[in-house]
Amino acid sequence: MQLNDIFEDNSIKTISSRTNISEENLKKLLEMDFEGLKRIKTFGFISILEREFKANLSAIKEDANEYYSEHYKDEHASMPVAFTDGKEGKSKLFLFIVWVLLGYASWYFFTQYDQKRLGEWIPFVDEQMFESFIADEAKDDNVTKEIPISKSLDSKTVPTETEKSQIKNTKVENFQIENPKIVEKKVLAVENNETTILSDNIEEKTSQSQSMTQSTILLIPINRLWFGLVNSETKDRDHFSVSEPYEIEMGKNTWLLATSSAEFSLTKENNTQNFNDAKEHYFKLDKDGIQELSKSEYVAQGGWAQW
Repeated sequence: MQLNDIFEDNSIKTISSRTNISEENLKKLLEMDFEGLKRIKTFGFISILEREFKANLSAIKEDANEYYSEHYKDEHASMPVAFTDGKEGKSKLFLFIVWVLLGYASWYFFTQYDQKRLGEWIPFVDEQMFESFIADEAKDDNVTKEIPISKSLDSKTVPTETEKSQIKNTKVENFQIENPKIVEKKVLAVENNETTILSDNIEEKTSQSQSMTQSTILLIPINRLWFGLVNSETKDRDHFSVSEPYEIEMGKNTWLLATSSAEFSLTKENNTQNFNDAKEHYFKLDKDGIQELSKSEYVAQGGWAQW
């Protein structure tokens, strides 16, 4: 089976999903356009296609080798190519393919992830590795508790004799509590020129608290969760490793969400969905709600087959 046969029998999306090779790179291989592709990457793609479709792509290998020999002579010495008949030739070819795959894997990880994000990627493989880390981290956290404003206002200040004398002749002294609520005293002058406090008028001047709008979805991990987000319109993507609730703002955006197998829940308004089946999950998130997808549907709508 040749390369053209593979593309005739399968759509480019099917091939991309099966091999994790981007559609753009597949088109370059089909058109014999090696410009912009490194030698090791090209031969890695060819090896993957041969393995997945049981094909013999020696012709495209020869064309690629000829192209790189002419345009990248400095790489030629570091790219051994062995195509010989017999058992010895097959053994060398097998070793060559192994080295190509190892080289491609190394290239992918060290270009797509820096060391910090590579460390964050580990929970996607084994969530239990973070248990001891999370336990130590929890000891160092400073837990602060908010004191309700109402408690600070439960006890009213009773003016002393000294304070009463200071507010004679209709001079009002304002008592202010260091709190977002301000207590104002109304003072009334009486005939003997003395003033007394009739009542307390408490005017609340609190800043308007921010609440989740209907276009916000809250992702709540139970322990630590890895997840990736892809913007369906712009195709921008990013990934995170969190142990605290994470707000996803919808607005006019539509997001494709992929998660690790860790336990978590998704909340929109008063609707909460729990996921604790130790499986990876895929979703489409928009202003209308949460739609769970299969991996193939997720990839077909623009999600990444491999993070």
